[in-house]
Amino acid sequence: MKVFRSIASGLALSLAVAAATGCTASHDAGATTNDDNAYTEDATVRFTTQSWSPAWSGSVRAGGNLRVAYDFARLPQCRNQGRVVSWVVEVSWRFDGGEVKTAALDGSPGASDVLPESGIAIPRGAKQIELWFENRAVGGYDDCTAWDSNYAANYVHAIAD
Repeated sequence: MKVFRSIASGLALSLAVAAATGCTASHDAGATTNDDNAYTEDATVRFTTQSWSPAWSGSVRAGGNLRVAYDFARLPQCRNQGRVVSWVVEVSWRFDGGEVKTAALDGSPGASDVLPESGIAIPRGAKQIELWFENRAVGGYDDCTAWDSNYAANYVHAIAD
């Protein structure tokens, strides 16, 4: 409901500004602009329990964003075992074999640095992204860690220019 209200209020504001300025152009919700002023829909990658292969939708493009939808049921380990207070599922990624970045997925009880709703910003010039996930115990005595990494090969996807 929170997301719906945010979209509705953003749409109302956009319509009010457009009416006040006489602007009649529009674009799809969730679209972003690039330096060429062309609109591109953000890409999404979904990791579900129905398939161990990720489902990619939209255009994974340099300069765009990649949203990550992850079903926590893929990593059921490390959930409040023993004296564990909490757990967290984090996504890690890198472009073209470079620097690794990590953020917790929204909804992880032990999350501190959460991946923004807009997802992962894809830098200009990037040719490939690698993703992998870690579930671990937080705040307890249990040293539990579980991985979803395509058997250590990571989930790799090409990026369009």
